[in-house]
Amino acid sequence: SGKAETLWDADEYYLNNPSQEAGIFLRENTEADFLWKENFLAVDTKKIVVIGAAGNNTQAKASGQIISEVCNTNSPLEKTAIVLADENLLFPVLQSIPAAIENINVTMGYPLKNTPIADLFNLIFNLHENRIRFGKGSFYHKDILRLISNPGFGVAAGFDLIYQLRNFITERNYVFVSEKTMLKWTAENKIEHFKNVYPLFKPWENINDAIVCMNFVIHLLRENSITDENKSTLETEYIFAFSKILKRIESLIGRNDFIREIKTLRILIRQLVNSTTLPFYGEPLTGLQVMGVLETRTLDFENVILLSANEGVIPSARSSHSFIPFDLKKHFGLPVYHDRDAIFAYHFYRLLQRAKNIFLIYNTELDKSGSGEKSRFITQLEYELPRVNKNIFLTEKNLSIPEISVEENKISIPKTEEIFTTLHRKAISGFSPTALNTYKNCSLQFYFQYI
Repeated sequence: SGKAETLWDADEYYLNNPSQEAGIFLRENTEADFLWKENFLAVDTKKIVVIGAAGNNTQAKASGQIISEVCNTNSPLEKTAIVLADENLLFPVLQSIPAAIENINVTMGYPLKNTPIADLFNLIFNLHENRIRFGKGSFYHKDILRLISNPGFGVAAGFDLIYQLRNFITERNYVFVSEKTMLKWTAENKIEHFKNVYPLFKPWENINDAIVCMNFVIHLLRENSITDENKSTLETEYIFAFSKILKRIESLIGRNDFIREIKTLRILIRQLVNSTTLPFYGEPLTGLQVMGVLETRTLDFENVILLSANEGVIPSARSSHSFIPFDLKKHFGLPVYHDRDAIFAYHFYRLLQRAKNIFLIYNTELDKSGSGEKSRFITQLEYELPRVNKNIFLTEKNLSIPEISVEENKISIPKTEEIFTTLHRKAISGFSPTALNTYKNCSLQFYFQYI
């Protein structure tokens, strides 16, 4: 209708080049004259450092060191951003930031599934589900030991009780422990504070028992974690978020009795937890900025530190959560992974447009959180941008944790007459293939295991 104009912050580098995926969606709207169309990437002076770090902790430490260097240059922290492509790095990064930096603004959500309280609820479900699955009417000893080892249980129950419970199970070599056995033991030994956590070990007979138990855990954590002086901690946010999820489920069950099994309840809670993030609120105009990739939209920084710049993280892996096949999506013009890659490419280049000092850190370790391969966006940047812009100063280096030299402590066992006697006695009955293989692989292991 001619009643609108397009306002967009674009750069000629990826807008005019058909090979640049970052400009795909912008080029579809070339009829409009973009406001604003700049040419920073091809003209501005930029210092780009690509850093390969061995492990996520090394990435976090590297970001802390870079921040220290930025502070020494007297560059305002408001113009500095730590961008996390992998949101799981938030707490390691916050712990690595120099203590001298007082103002930090976190503009991103933290997944509730990665919190200690989520782990505590998983352990409680394991405890009661395995009691039903094994059909013994008792709790499996490993489930109890894992539960009492959780920090949340320690906060709620007290660490003395953990020590006593662990000794009670291990000294008697219990495989299964019943509720009655635990009550009898606490009565005989006058362990009064067990009653504070007893509802955790009360068997679940139906869904209502599970809901009551979880509400009790929330109440217990709230009592022990929140004080008058300590009302705005992360623990408070965890507890509040879980409390909202339980209230929501209680409301659903109250209206529709659709959950009959504990397994179903656990799946429902897991889905709600996986889709919940804890928002952080801060002052965006002061201090160091810590954010995710999507939170950088429309923001400009002089110093940019991008962590987890790995293939499979940025852009994310080609996983599909849709029932619609790829061919149908392609035929009907629905978004496919190519479109998602183009969106992340735009965010990546848009973040670098006005930046002067850029640090791209990727994980070189092969583990579940990374492929050990740097993002294709970095490879494109290294290969293409210096050819267009002669003011690009690009360096690449690898970081690793230095090896600690340890004095070699060799263990040597001389063959005494007693050892020879033992060997001859064993030789009469014969050596098993396992024993011979053990001797072949490591004679010292053979000595400790068989002699």
